[in-house]
Amino acid sequence: MDLLNKIKNLFTPADDLQDGHLISDDEPNEANRPEEGQPKVSREPKPSSSGIDLGDNSVEAREHIIESITNELKPLRGRDEYRELEVYVLDPKLRPLMQDEGFKQQLRLALDNCGLESMGSGNVKVTPSDPRQEGAFPALNGALQLVVRKDIEELPTAKRLRLAVYEGMGSMAEAEYVLDASQKQVFHIGRSRVVKQGGPPRVNDIIIRDDEPDEALLQANRHVSRSHADIVYRDGRFYIKAMPGGCRAMGNAATKVYHGEKVEELADTNTLKLLCDGDLIELGKEVILHVSLAE
Repeated sequence: MDLLNKIKNLFTPADDLQDGHLISDDEPNEANRPEEGQPKVSREPKPSSSGIDLGDNSVEAREHIIESITNELKPLRGRDEYRELEVYVLDPKLRPLMQDEGFKQQLRLALDNCGLESMGSGNVKVTPSDPRQEGAFPALNGALQLVVRKDIEELPTAKRLRLAVYEGMGSMAEAEYVLDASQKQVFHIGRSRVVKQGGPPRVNDIIIRDDEPDEALLQANRHVSRSHADIVYRDGRFYIKAMPGGCRAMGNAATKVYHGEKVEELADTNTLKLLCDGDLIELGKEVILHVSLAE
């Protein structure tokens, strides 16, 4: 039985929350009409050449791509509610330039520099795609499509977050941890209490047991890095961020968030993934933590 089915057996999923807002949907109405200041949506973008010469200088080509993306997004400057950007690459010739982590890092920096800091620190994805995406708008002469999403304003804020481990799916040093944002804003997750690094030691706040007497639980715990992830409190909400030890793209263990039946793996160490009440956090392969929010 795969992990998702195991989780389904542990709880009854609630109706999926809408955790993002597309700029437009198939049938426009007052609820999804683009707000003033948003980029104009083209519902039927016409495919055309990107106009980029791929033969000479890949650095300049990447800079050209990023400049095109940021120019399209400039109308959203100062709009902190926009925290997700997905770039769909329609032109196959551009994909080799955009598929590595270096491109996303450059794009994040460019977003920060042009006043789109919340998007730069949020979830940035680059997705190879041939079919046209609903709710997207074109960039680079139709070679790319952009979808931006924002946090749902109706989601309640919280000052405390409770973490509990599911029985049989790992173990923690405490039965549960309650993270209080009035005490601190960054909480470290990892295996064992103190981790000696090159600089000052890292002291974990949420401790996955390194001395678990049950052999099955200990094996599950050992897939968790000693410096696995951080939970960050910002603007009334809790987010999770992978550390290098908890990022599979960097050759280490994975960090995933389950929201109902949706699952998202943190593919880099910059993304801040919003945590909602009832979410599940997977650390490594088998350790599962349940999230509860409280005022």
